[in-house]
Amino acid sequence: MYKYIFTTILACIVIALLILYKPEYKRDKLVTYLDSFDLHNKWLPGYNVNCLSGEVLPDKSTTVKTSHCSCFVYAVCKNANIKMIGTPEYKQYNLSTNQIKWLESEKGKEVGWVEIKEDKIENKYRQSHKMANQGKLVIVGMKATSKTYGHIAIVRPSDKVDYFLVREGPQLITSSHINSYSVSLKEDFMLHNKEIKELENNLQFFVHEF
Repeated sequence: MYKYIFTTILACIVIALLILYKPEYKRDKLVTYLDSFDLHNKWLPGYNVNCLSGEVLPDKSTTVKTSHCSCFVYAVCKNANIKMIGTPEYKQYNLSTNQIKWLESEKGKEVGWVEIKEDKIENKYRQSHKMANQGKLVIVGMKATSKTYGHIAIVRPSDKVDYFLVREGPQLITSSHINSYSVSLKEDFMLHNKEIKELENNLQFFVHEF
C-alpha cells in the first residue's frame, strides 16, 4: 500500500517537473538552433549568395546583393523542416514580400503558420516575444509598398523587460544591412524604413511550432 502511494507521488512530481521545465527546454533548443547559423561568414550583405546555404557566389550571379533577410529566414525554416517559400520557386528580389503574402495565404495556414493578431502593436510585440520564449518559431515581416521597403526577420527568445519591449520591439536574429544575432526590432527595421509610423502600421507577425 505504502509503496503504491510513494510511487504515485513520485510520478506526480516527475510529471510536474516535466511540465514546469518544458518551456525552458524548448526555448533553449530554439536558441541553440538559431545561434548555429553562421551570420559572420554567410548571408553577408554586399555579396551575392546562395539563398539556402548563405555561401558567397560570384558577383552578379543572383538578383540581390545588398542584404539577404528572406534567404536567411528560408534557410532557418528549411533546415527545421518547416515549410517556407524560397528559391528556386521565387527569385531573391522581393522574396520577403512574397514570403509574407504566402504566410498569410491559405497555403501558409495549411502547413501550420498562424498570424499573430492583436489590437495594438505593443501587444503584438508582447505576444511574439512570449511565443518565442515558449520555443516557437516567430517571424516578423513587412511587405514592400510605396512607403516601405520589404524586410523579414526572426524573433529570438530573450529576457527583455516589458518597458523596453513595448518601445523597441522584441529582439531579432536577422540577416540585414548588418547581420546580427540579437538586435531590437526597431533598430533592424529602421535600417530599411525611415518613418516609424509606416513601419509599425505594416508589421506582421507569424508563428509556427518548432
